[in-house]
Amino acid sequence: MQVLKGFSKTATVFDAVKFSLQYKLIISFVVIIAFAICAISIINVISFRGYHYKQVQDEGLILTETLARGTIQAVIDKSFSSLDEFVESLKEKQNIEYIIFLDDDGKVITQGGKDIKKKDLSTGEWKTQTIRPTDIIDEEINKKAFDEVNYGSPYKSQTYYNNFYGSLINETTYALLIGKKKHGAVRVGFSLEHVDDEIMGHILRSILIAILAIVIGIITGYYLTKKITGPLELLVKGTKAISEGHLDYRVQVKTEDELGILASAFNQMSANLLMYMENLRKANLLLNRRINELTLLYDVSQAVNQTDDIDELLIIILDAILKGINSEKGSIMLIDEKSGSLVLRALKGDDIIEKSKRTQIFKIGEGIAGLVAQTGKPVMANKGYNDPRFIVRQERQEDYNVKNLLCVPMIINDKVIGIVNVTNKRKGKEYDDDDMGLLTTLATQLAVIIERSRLHTLAITDGLTQLYIHRYFQIRLDEEILRSERYGYQFALIMFDIDHFKKFNDTYGHQQGDIVLIEVAKIVRESLRTNVDIPARYGGEEFAIILPEQSSQGAKIYAERLRKLIEQKEFPGQAFPIHVTISLGVGTFPLDASTKQELIKRTDQALYFAKEHGRNQVWTVQEMEKKKSEESSHQ
Repeated sequence: MQVLKGFSKTATVFDAVKFSLQYKLIISFVVIIAFAICAISIINVISFRGYHYKQVQDEGLILTETLARGTIQAVIDKSFSSLDEFVESLKEKQNIEYIIFLDDDGKVITQGGKDIKKKDLSTGEWKTQTIRPTDIIDEEINKKAFDEVNYGSPYKSQTYYNNFYGSLINETTYALLIGKKKHGAVRVGFSLEHVDDEIMGHILRSILIAILAIVIGIITGYYLTKKITGPLELLVKGTKAISEGHLDYRVQVKTEDELGILASAFNQMSANLLMYMENLRKANLLLNRRINELTLLYDVSQAVNQTDDIDELLIIILDAILKGINSEKGSIMLIDEKSGSLVLRALKGDDIIEKSKRTQIFKIGEGIAGLVAQTGKPVMANKGYNDPRFIVRQERQEDYNVKNLLCVPMIINDKVIGIVNVTNKRKGKEYDDDDMGLLTTLATQLAVIIERSRLHTLAITDGLTQLYIHRYFQIRLDEEILRSERYGYQFALIMFDIDHFKKFNDTYGHQQGDIVLIEVAKIVRESLRTNVDIPARYGGEEFAIILPEQSSQGAKIYAERLRKLIEQKEFPGQAFPIHVTISLGVGTFPLDASTKQELIKRTDQALYFAKEHGRNQVWTVQEMEKKKSEESSHQ
């Protein structure tokens, strides 16, 4: 199992998703922390401010109340000097900006405020200036503050911004009461500047804490998101690996949470997908092999329709087998019923010697081919000529080129009739069971084809001469006439018989006569164009040969050559050489006849014309007609 370590640095959708998710989580985490800290800080500042404002207000109320109670008699007695002293002693007290005493009419009795320093713009020196509170406080505010305090509500606190002092002022007004009668009031203004300073300091501390918390949040968020996105990153890599075809990739996430479950499900999905793809691959291989097999079977069936010649048919089929099994060379060997040995019938492949120049015969049980013929079981020898069952013949050095070998029997009705042999699988590969199965199937089909061909051959050939029988001759002659009429071809017909054959039989016997018939037929077969001309035993010692697409002149040349071959032949069977001659007639279609019956009749007439004129001759229909015309003109 493969675990991919890394991928290309090229930006992909997977990378974009991975980093975007990680950054979003970090940013979201930091934003949440920052929002929480800011909210807490704002609430804290507001609470801090309210607390200190309340504290100043309470302290101011206590101080103002104490001051009111301690100075009420001096106000009643109008002891202004003692009040002035009292004001002077208190106005320098920290946080007290001013003190104002009012009489029972709300008029100022005495007042005092802190001295302030101002810079003289002409000299540049700082000078102390004494400020009268009433100069900087609106009279309406004074009157309002005085009117709002009484027996029922002895004090009044208010906070306002004083432009002169440039700060917030918390002012407490307390009524000077004796009993229910108000004899005046005292107003004390307390500066809130120190509170604002403390609040500002608190805000700065809160900001520092917030920054520190955000930094800590970023670090913590990074590790937390890494903890979360780490497995997700592996899953993304896994998804990318799967998309690139690495179905054996497995995500290494070892957690007990949902991500671990997801990774486990992903790995299971990958395993299932790999299994499905492997099954699909095997199914495709099986399907391709089956298609290949069906294609081969189709090619074989087509080959059967192409020719009636068994040797040509075997070559065509063997060529198809080599392509299907992907092999360099192959051969088909059939068991000869007379000798009982395996005889080479078809050979095909790269750089081979012609079959006619290399006759192979294996005894049953000899070598791998003989072993397969003996046991009826296929043999796969991937060691080639090094296999102990393989026989290397010294006269055949090409045997050392056999790298691997596959040999299967051809069986009909539980009887081995031959073997199919392929060697040297291409691309340096070895044969396998699938190759053996396919070749066995093809060998079975081939055995059926060979058997059918054998039976067909038996049905259409003469048992003695191995030439076609009269009935098959008639069928083929009909076919050639149809071809000639359809395509405008001409063809020739030769008919001949052995001169004085009845006398020959009476002299030498019918057995010797059969030998002559066999040898004459052999000469005919060997002299004809293979798979083109059609020789037949017409009856008794009479023979017929169809020569497709042959002129009268060309047919006569062949007939003359055949006549000479038979004339020169020394037939076996006696203590001395025996010779025979033949007489031949040659007719052509459609030159000499317009029907089959007429063609046979005219050609047979030419044959007997040759006999009448001395035998051992060749006469064409045209020559016969010309000769007859000459003879009739002389009469």
